[in-house]
Amino acid sequence: MLRVDILLALLLLALGLLGLRGAESPIGQQKAPAAKPTQPSKEDEVRETEKVMTNIFRVDVIVSDNDPLQITLDVAGEHPDGCELPVHVAQTHEDNAVQVEVYRELPVDMVCPMILRPYEDTIQLDGTFEAGSYTISVNSHTQSIDI
Repeated sequence: MLRVDILLALLLLALGLLGLRGAESPIGQQKAPAAKPTQPSKEDEVRETEKVMTNIFRVDVIVSDNDPLQITLDVAGEHPDGCELPVHVAQTHEDNAVQVEVYRELPVDMVCPMILRPYEDTIQLDGTFEAGSYTISVNSHTQSIDI
């Protein structure tokens, strides 16, 4: 009888662990619900924000066949939280260095779910490019190209 009780307890424990493991989902396979930002009150129309950078892990560079040359970036990464806010893209191009920042402005008092949200976008770089070597940085992801 004791053996049956132990086996039953182990079976229930195993089923409980499998149930928890089944609840997990890989990033990108299932969209997590996003928290909606709260609307500011009339007393708090101007809210202090902080720049939250998007984690970039892939940048594919596409160079046009046009004359003059243009560059497009196919970018993939993730937002470090579950808040659904507009994404900002800022670019600077100085000599042969291109810097792109992908970020969101997050109100400092906003509480966001602790989940990663996938990010993908195609970014057309401003201006035209001459043949040569370029260093392209998108947040912390940097690569060199020859065109």
